[in-house]
Amino acid sequence: MYRAIALLPVSLVAVLFVCLNGNCGAETEEQLEQEFRVNAPPNVTIRGFNGAITIEEGSEGLVRVVCTKFAHAVAHRKSKSLDDIEVRMHQKGDNIEIEARSTSHHIWSGGGVRFDIEVPPGSDVVAITTNGAIRLDNLNGNARLETTNGPITIEDARGKIYAETSNGTIKAEMESGSLEARSTNGSILVDGEPEALDLKASNGRIGIDIGDTPCTVKARTSNGRITYEGALVGRNEFVSSNGMVTLELPNDSMFGVNALTTNGKIINDFAMSEYSRNDRKCLIATSRSGSDEKTSIRIRTTNSSIKILED
Repeated sequence: MYRAIALLPVSLVAVLFVCLNGNCGAETEEQLEQEFRVNAPPNVTIRGFNGAITIEEGSEGLVRVVCTKFAHAVAHRKSKSLDDIEVRMHQKGDNIEIEARSTSHHIWSGGGVRFDIEVPPGSDVVAITTNGAIRLDNLNGNARLETTNGPITIEDARGKIYAETSNGTIKAEMESGSLEARSTNGSILVDGEPEALDLKASNGRIGIDIGDTPCTVKARTSNGRITYEGALVGRNEFVSSNGMVTLELPNDSMFGVNALTTNGKIINDFAMSEYSRNDRKCLIATSRSGSDEKTSIRIRTTNSSIKILED
């Protein structure tokens, strides 16, 4: 059985759920709400722990923060108290800093902070948490997103984005802009119309499916396949140690290619005008007469095949 106690100080709403049945697995929660007025698109920094962070575009001139502190009582362990979780929010002009931290050194389990934040159009955001997911929705500013254990989801982004997780998948839908993504144990999946991608996964596949806008791509994974569908421009690189590399390019694409595999074969659909080398394991060539010298593709894989296909 739970009882809700509502506290309503100025610009703060707190709801505390108290366990009354003695269940050692019960959760207590406290919700805080705060609003900040700004005169220009702000810089917003959020640092949390053991909980998710969700950021979405809201109204002009207003940053709205909903923070949920939570703690579990766990059998045979000292439970985390909500009083041991401190949340600080500070504004200086158009810079806003939000930080949650633990004030206790006890060994505990199941406590942390969740943030739901709305920012004005054009805001720049930094979001960092441990053991939690990060979601960014409909942002046209720049963002840096970092979590040590959790997925990162990006929807309708239009700025310069950096995303990093040590254990989780990164999924991004880019309306424009650029993405730099790092995952040590998880896949990286991108679609939309980004202008530039720099992706690295140490244990996971990389999948890219973009629209008609040409993109410059650097994609590397040590254990996983790489797939790319769309147009390319500039200097591009696709490298996998243990996985197939497949590119599906528009049939009118013009490019130079340098492709090499150690234990696999190369399949190429495009007519090449000039060959420096062409065999089952190595392809160095230029596609079509009058090829765009500004578009180059370097492909490497150790234990699989390479496919360059016409879409």
